[in-house]
Amino acid sequence: MREDALLPKPASSSFEQAAATPLAAVTALQALRTVGKVEQGTAVLINGAAGGVGTFAVQIAKALGADVTAVASSRNLDQARALGADRVIDYTRGGFAVHGERYDVIVAVNGYHPLSVYGRALKPGGTYVMVGGTPRQWVEAVLLGPLRSRGDKKFARVNAAPALSGPAGERKMRTNLKDLAYVAELLESGDVVPVIDRRYSLNQVPEAIRYMEEDHARGKVVITIYPAAPRRRAWGKASSTSSRPPARAGSRRCRELEQVRAAGERSAVVFVEAARRAPPNPCSRPRRRAGLYPC
Repeated sequence: MREDALLPKPASSSFEQAAATPLAAVTALQALRTVGKVEQGTAVLINGAAGGVGTFAVQIAKALGADVTAVASSRNLDQARALGADRVIDYTRGGFAVHGERYDVIVAVNGYHPLSVYGRALKPGGTYVMVGGTPRQWVEAVLLGPLRSRGDKKFARVNAAPALSGPAGERKMRTNLKDLAYVAELLESGDVVPVIDRRYSLNQVPEAIRYMEEDHARGKVVITIYPAAPRRRAWGKASSTSSRPPARAGSRRCRELEQVRAAGERSAVVFVEAARRAPPNPCSRPRRRAGLYPC
C-alpha cells in the first residue's frame, strides 16, 4: 500500500470501524455526490439500504442534506430509520415501484429491477446510479445505460472496484484521498457510524464467507486479527516476538521500563555480591564427584 493512499484513523473510531469503512463508504459517497450530484433538498431513493454500501449511503445522503427514502426488508426497516432515513419502504410488500413516488436520484445497491422500472421512478432530469446487482442487471446497465442517458434522465453505474467504476459506458472513477478525507470527517463528527453486523476471527473466515453468501448481512462483516501471544523467552536471550511496539523516548512507558531495568540491575549486583561472600557449598556437584563430602 502506497503511503500517499493512506490517512490517519479517526480518533473516535475503533480499528474494526476503520477497517469496515473505506471501500463501502467511498463507493456510497461517489454514487451520491460525484455521480448523483446530491445536495440540500435532493429527493434520494436508496434501494438496498441494509447492506454494507446501503447503510453508508443512507447516512451520507442525510449528511449532504438530502430527503432520503430507504428500501429494505421488514426486519431492517427500524435500522434504516435509526440511520436517518425520512421514509422507509418494505420491498417484500411491493417495494418502491408500487408507491408511485418519483425521485431526483436513485441509488440501487441491489439492482434487481429492470432499468425501465427505475426510469419511471425518476423525475425529469433525474439520475439512476447502479452500485450492485445480478450479472443480468450489469449487462443491461452497460448496454442500455448509454442509450437511456441520451434523454433527460441519466443512467450510471459505480462499482466498488475502482478500475471498473464510472458512468455507464465509461470507466474513469477512482478512489481518492479527498473522498476518503471527507468520509473521515463524517466519522469524526459522528454523522456516519459504521454498522457492523458480525465479527469473526481469522480461523472463522470460511464461516464468514458462508454468512455473506446468504445475503443476510446487515451492514458490514469484519474479520478481527488478534496479535499472536509472545513466545516464552529463552534464558539469556531476548525475545524476538514482542507484540508491543518499542516505547517512545520520554513517554511514561519508557520511564517505567527504565525504572524496572535499573531495579533489575541493582538486584543483579546484590545477588552477585552475596554469591561472592557466601561460603562454598559442601554438597556441590564437583565436591561430591571428588568424594570430599558425603552428601
